[in-house]
Amino acid sequence: MFHKIIDGAPAAPTEISESDFKSILEDINKQGIKVITLSDLDRENNVPETEFKLHTAVPSQINLDISSDYMPYRFNHIINKIWEYLKNFGK
Repeated sequence: MFHKIIDGAPAAPTEISESDFKSILEDINKQGIKVITLSDLDRENNVPETEFKLHTAVPSQINLDISSDYMPYRFNHIINKIWEYLKNFGK
């Protein structure tokens, strides 16, 4: 697989010279090999299009750091309830 088409001699295994790349394309064309994009391949195989949405980051409002060598069950239970409440707050 080539990651970079360059003018001169390749300096890495992922590079290919422009002339060598053109030779490969000409050979593919001579053989009549069908060339399509990955998007076209997905469409031909009914793979749904992936949609990416970017959202503005929201800075955290609360930072909570709890540490203990030992925590009795009743305190652990209370902290878990508080944690679940905080996770779902505003949903």
